[in-house]
Amino acid sequence: MKKLCRLLFDENYGPKILFLIATILLFACLGAKPLWTMENRWASIVMNMLYNHDYVHPYLAQHDYYDKPLLSYWLMLPFAKLFGVSTWSLRVPSALAGGLTLWCVYQLAKNFWNKKTALYASWLLLTSMGFLFWTHVASADILNIAGMMLSLLIYQHYKATPSFKGFLLFFIVLFLTALCKGLVVIASIGVVLFPDIIYQKKYKPYFSLKFFLALALGVLIYLTPFWLSTHYNQAAYQESGLVEVFRENIVRFFAPFDHEGKWYIYFYFLPYYLFPWIFLLVPALISMTKNVAKKSSKRCGEKGLDHWPARWMYFSTILLFLFFCLSQSRRSYYIFPVLPFAVLVTSAWLTQSNIRQLWRCIAAGIASVFVMLSLLVYLVFTPIYYGSGGALQMGKEVKATATKISPWVTWQVITLNADIADIATMLSDTRVYMYDGELAVSKELTRSQGLQNRHVIYVMPKSTYDQHQHYFSGAPVVVSRPYFGEKLLGKSAEKNPLVAVLL
Repeated sequence: MKKLCRLLFDENYGPKILFLIATILLFACLGAKPLWTMENRWASIVMNMLYNHDYVHPYLAQHDYYDKPLLSYWLMLPFAKLFGVSTWSLRVPSALAGGLTLWCVYQLAKNFWNKKTALYASWLLLTSMGFLFWTHVASADILNIAGMMLSLLIYQHYKATPSFKGFLLFFIVLFLTALCKGLVVIASIGVVLFPDIIYQKKYKPYFSLKFFLALALGVLIYLTPFWLSTHYNQAAYQESGLVEVFRENIVRFFAPFDHEGKWYIYFYFLPYYLFPWIFLLVPALISMTKNVAKKSSKRCGEKGLDHWPARWMYFSTILLFLFFCLSQSRRSYYIFPVLPFAVLVTSAWLTQSNIRQLWRCIAAGIASVFVMLSLLVYLVFTPIYYGSGGALQMGKEVKATATKISPWVTWQVITLNADIADIATMLSDTRVYMYDGELAVSKELTRSQGLQNRHVIYVMPKSTYDQHQHYFSGAPVVVSRPYFGEKLLGKSAEKNPLVAVLL
C-alpha cells in the first residue's frame, strides 16, 4: 500500500498513472449497466433524431420535448450513428467530459500552486463518489461541469493579458456549455469570477470593444440552434426552445414548478457526492475561514492559504453553495458544480508546508483504497451483476426473434406502461411509441387490431401483459430474466417486462 501511495503522488509517475487509471475507470465497462431514470429521455430523443433525420427538434417518444438545449444530444449522435443507440454510445460524451474536467482541475491546481497539489486535486476528484457516478450517466450534468472548468481555465490563462482571442475562446466555451444544460453555467461562472475580478481591480478590459464583440459572437453561437429549430419545419413542432430556456432557468430559479427540495438538501448531498473527502474538506474550510479572518492576502511569496488562489477557490466554494441553496428549485445533483472547487480547496490545504504530514498520509491511503475499490466496482462487480438477463439481454433476444420474421427496420416498438430503459437495445433504426395508463393502453391495443401488414413489438410489465393477454394470442413472446446479481440476491422476476412480437 505504501508503494502504491508513493506512485500515485509521485511527481514523475503520478500524472501517467492518473491518466491510465482515469481512462480505465471512465471508459471500461461504460455500457454494462442499463439506462437509469433521466438517461431514458436522452436515449429516446437521440433515437428519434436518427430515425426522423431531424436534428433540431427533440422528441421524447412521440411528444415535443425541448426541456434541454440541443448540444448534449448532438454530442451523442456521432457515437449512436456509428455504433447504434446503446448504453455505451450514449455515455461516451459523459466519460469524455469527465476526462476533460480532470484535466482542467489538474491544470488549474498546477497553475495556482504546484504539481503535487495538482495530483492531490485530481486523485481526490477521481475517487469522489459523485464524480465517477455522473461520468457514467448519459445526461448534461457532467458536460456542464466540464465546460465550466474549461472556461475558468481559459479565464485564468488570459486574465493577465486580456485579448480578443481570450475573450472569444471564453465565450465560445461558455455558450456552448449553455447549449448542453442551460443558462445555469453562465450564472455559476459569474459567481466564481466575481471575487477574482473584485480582487484584481482591473475593470477596464470588461468595458472594451473586444469584450463586447466576443460576447456578441458567443450569443450568436448560442442562438443559432434555436433559430434553426424555429425556421425549420416550425409548423410541425409546438414547443419553443427559448421559451423553455426561460422557463427551465429563470422561472424555475424563482418560482419552481417541480424539483422543490428543502433548503437544507445540499447539506447532506454535497457530503454524499464528495465522500470520502468531506472529512478533509471540513478541516480545510475551518482553516481557510480562520485564515481569511486575518484580513491579509499575499500577492507574492509562498503559495500558502493566504495566497489569493486558495482564498479564491474558498470563496467560490462558499458562494456557489449559497447560490444553489438560494434557488427555489433544488434537486440533489444541482449541487454537483461545487465539487471541483471543494476538491481544489481541500488539496490546497493538504499540501501546505505547515500541515501535519499525517493528513497527507491519510489522504494518500484513502485515495489508494478508493482507486482499488473503484476498479473492483466498475471492472468486476458491475459487469458480473448485469452480466446476463435484464432488459439488455431481452432486447437482444427480441431482435433475434423479430428479424426471423421481417427485417428489423420494418418493426415499430410500442411501450405500454414501460420505460425506454426496457428497450435500450431495440432503439436503432426503428420507431418507438410510448403509452401510459390503462385507458391509453386499451385504446392503442384496439387501434392495433385494425392495422394491416404491421410489424409491432409491444413492451410492457407482466401485470399489463396479464391484463391484456387476449390481444396477443399466438404471438411470439420473449420474457426477460433477472440479472445475474438479482438471482444471487433472490429478487423476484414477477415484475420483469414481457415483449410480445406481433406478426
